[in-house]
Amino acid sequence: MADRLGARLEWIRPRSREEAPPRAETPRRPSGIEGFRPVGDHLFLREETLASPLAGLALPLVLPGLAPGEEASRLVFLDTETTGLSGGAGSTAFLVGIARADGERLVVKQLFLEDFPGERELVERLERELSERDVLVTFNGKAFDVPLLRTRFIMNGRRFPEARQLDLLYASRRLWKALIGPCSLRSIEERVLGIERSGDVPSFLVPEIYLDFLRTGDPSGLRTVFAHHRQDIVSLARLLAHMEGIAAAAARGSAPSGRFDREALGRLLVERGVESGVAFLERAASSGDSRAARTASLIHKRRGSYDRALAIWRELWERSESLFGGIELAKYYEHAARQPAEALKIVERLCLAPGRLASMGEEERAGLLARKARLERKTRRSD
Repeated sequence: MADRLGARLEWIRPRSREEAPPRAETPRRPSGIEGFRPVGDHLFLREETLASPLAGLALPLVLPGLAPGEEASRLVFLDTETTGLSGGAGSTAFLVGIARADGERLVVKQLFLEDFPGERELVERLERELSERDVLVTFNGKAFDVPLLRTRFIMNGRRFPEARQLDLLYASRRLWKALIGPCSLRSIEERVLGIERSGDVPSFLVPEIYLDFLRTGDPSGLRTVFAHHRQDIVSLARLLAHMEGIAAAAARGSAPSGRFDREALGRLLVERGVESGVAFLERAASSGDSRAARTASLIHKRRGSYDRALAIWRELWERSESLFGGIELAKYYEHAARQPAEALKIVERLCLAPGRLASMGEEERAGLLARKARLERKTRRSD
């Protein structure tokens, strides 16, 4: 035991410069990924220029989060690849992509963190690349990418530029969830944008591939990660361009191409103050979209344009004895036109329709029956 203790003391005994053993240099991990160049001790950058999907689009944009007259050059498409998919202080962004539209060009940059000690280099580089005047365009970035980066900035003593955000996930769900179900970026690529990836790596494998690189120093597995990440960034720009294209066509009174939820698009336009959005809803209603008809009629009702609302309700009622159209007509005849007998005729038809009451929820059924009883009393009094 004394021998072991003596050996330990000998190891920690101060040595002179001449006596100290030479310090082994940690070999740099190979950075043999095509197109990347070092921009720090542990930070690498790949930059390329592509044709911009936003070129030629008529701005201002009309989607939520963007102001009228917004310049495309203010848009920054942002995406990260991380060491964990659930966020939290333990997750680190090892690959951050940013892209800016510059006229006809889309300039795409990928910042790769070769090892954790270089995170401060990554943070400082991003701080130079981003501005509070930017509009960050992400896909689920509000819930994941931006909070994660904000945390990494704080842990490195920096402040994340709090730019405005446009998260395309929310608009995507409005426009396509009713048609395609869950709106992952991959499903939107395939079913909306017509993009087919070949040899792509599943997102859940990305952290494992990076951690394997840290263990072995072999970058070969990262090539698919870089390609996956690059496609994510480019798809963000293409998705925004596609959204803007169909919204702009609808606002002009044209028929947008492709599949999308017409009621959701019309409502989105109305929310953005685009007056032709109501006309778009009416055109969708006339082609049989009952949800668009409902939304258009309620907009007219809220604005006091009862003639236009009535026309939609009558069409819904006459075409299919729509429950919504019938109830709204009954409300109008009872309260606005003061014709309870006309309202009662509609409500009685609703109650007598085979299976109608049974298909309603309890509260809805109780409301309809209470309306019928009230109209019967009013009709008797008027007689």
